[in-house]
Amino acid sequence: MFHDPNVVGSWPGLAEHLDADGVVRGWALAEPELADVNDVDGLLRAWRDPRRTNAVLMSLIRLAATDANADDDALLLLLQMLSGVAWRLVGQLGDLSPDITAIVLSELTCQIRCYHWPTRSGSVATNLEKDTRRAVLADLRPSVRRHPERGEQLTWDGDLTAVASGIAVEDQFDLDVVDLLLWAERSGVPAGDLALLVETECARDSEIPGPDDAVAHRHGISRRHLYRRRARTLTAIRAVAVDYLAAVA
Repeated sequence: MFHDPNVVGSWPGLAEHLDADGVVRGWALAEPELADVNDVDGLLRAWRDPRRTNAVLMSLIRLAATDANADDDALLLLLQMLSGVAWRLVGQLGDLSPDITAIVLSELTCQIRCYHWPTRSGSVATNLEKDTRRAVLADLRPSVRRHPERGEQLTWDGDLTAVASGIAVEDQFDLDVVDLLLWAERSGVPAGDLALLVETECARDSEIPGPDDAVAHRHGISRRHLYRRRARTLTAIRAVAVDYLAAVA
């Protein structure tokens, strides 16, 4: 649960309301999985039982989803119960925005409200985490292969061929990118990570199918590992870019 009441409200206050106003007892009448639950403590015990965790979450999803009951209390309880998911995403995506906590919670709320409970299978918590992460990345780091101008690029036109080959070109922006990458290497960013980043960008700019998978295969790593290294390298470049711009100003 969230300890800070400023995140999604006071947990003790919500728990008191759910018990005092008979909200949980009402849920028990509406959801068979909660039939033996009479109060918040009982609901949490059921949720913490590995054999019942997913079923309890699915019951609350049905209560909270807009195409079912749109129950605000169920939504708030789910957000509290999924605090671990929220903080994990905030930690993973924290470099994307100073408002990442609010963004993650807002998107998680949307995913709960629109969860397709009649047909969705698998772990509710896992599905919500993946859907929320995917949506936040799509919002803060859009990447559409057929429309490269919508995605995050290291250069103005996305062409890193010159950078990869080390050939100087006349365009001053590309020259600055080369200089920035060299500065990053001198500042301690691993040369291998920089080279992998450039290779990935060049592959995306080419016509080869599945460029990310192709690069990952050449290096004997998974696509997820490739993305982690790419994200880590971009974060490192942004960190040294401040000193670089001050030096060249």
